[in-house]
Formats: sequence, C-alpha cells, structure tokens
Amino acid sequence: NYAKEFPRREHCKKYGYGQDFGFTNDPTAIVECALAHGELWFREVAYKTGLVNTGIGCNSIEDELEDWGVTNETIWADCAEPKSIEEIRRKGYDIRPVTKGKGSIEAGLNGMKKYRINLVNSPNLEKEFKHYKYKENKAGEITNTPIDAWNHACDAARYWCLENVVDAGKGVNYGWAK
Repeated sequence: NYAKEFPRREHCKKYGYGQDFGFTNDPTAIVECALAHGELWFREVAYKTGLVNTGIGCNSIEDELEDWGVTNETIWADCAEPKSIEEIRRKGYDIRPVTKGKGSIEAGLNGMKKYRINLVNSPNLEKEFKHYKYKENKAGEITNTPIDAWNHACDAARYWCLENVVDAGKGVNYGWAK
C-alpha cells in the first residue's frame, strides 16, 4: 500500500529506525518505521552505496542521520557489524544490534506479513518489495526461504520489526509478494 503521509509520532504505538549496512555493491539502507493505526509504516531515509560510518560532511551514515533529524530514537541494525554499530553509538546515536536469537529471517518476514504495510516516499523500498522472491525447490514449488537479493531496505525494516512488533501482529497479508 502506498501512502502519502507518514503518521505523526504521537499517533504511533511503536516508532524507530532500522538499518542495513552496505558499502561497495550493496547500499546502506536506513528506514523510518512505525506501528500506527494497526498497520506498519515505512519510509526510506537513506539508500546509498559508499557511505562510511561517521564524519559530518564526508558522505557518512552520520550525515544521513543528521540530515533526517534522527536524535533520540532507537536504530536497530544488523548485528553482523558490531564495530560499525559501536562507532555510530560513540557519536551519540542509540543504535543497537538486532537480536538474532529472536527469530530467523522467515520469522521476521512472517511477523511483518501480519500487518497491512504502508510505504511513504520510498522508491527503493517499493522496488525491493516488488522484486522480493522466495527460493523454489526442485519441483518448482515456492519455499519459505527468501532469496538474498533485493532486500537491503526490506532487511532494515525487518530488523526494526523483529525488535518491536514480531508476535504482536494481527490481521492478514496484504499483497506481500511471494
């Protein structure tokens, strides 16, 4: 579902950011995330290659967070990058590694599917949702295993969801490609 406006902060039951690290071939993706009105809301903050972690004015994740006005909100990031998370944390951001023990990729995606998903001003996230695919078995049947492609902003949103909404979802799947 494509929405024109992100819900106001005071109308959000849960709110924060998700981040997936990239650099050369894969983009770093930062997604503003909310649970509001019983639905998930996602808005792309950054989707760029070549971002370093910190340094104002040097094409960095810190620049992107500064430009977006992220100050006191929690950012859930890929736990495979502990050095990057620590570097950004030392600049004053509340960035935390997603807890892998909370669930697998499938658990995060299944948790997200319980909600209607709204995308606001997010062309790359829209593209990823359209291209997101699951592996097929030898018989040509779709499995529950996602293909590791077209997933950078989706992963950022999933990290936030794993920590904030998985197991709390209600409703049905509204158009998630599978």
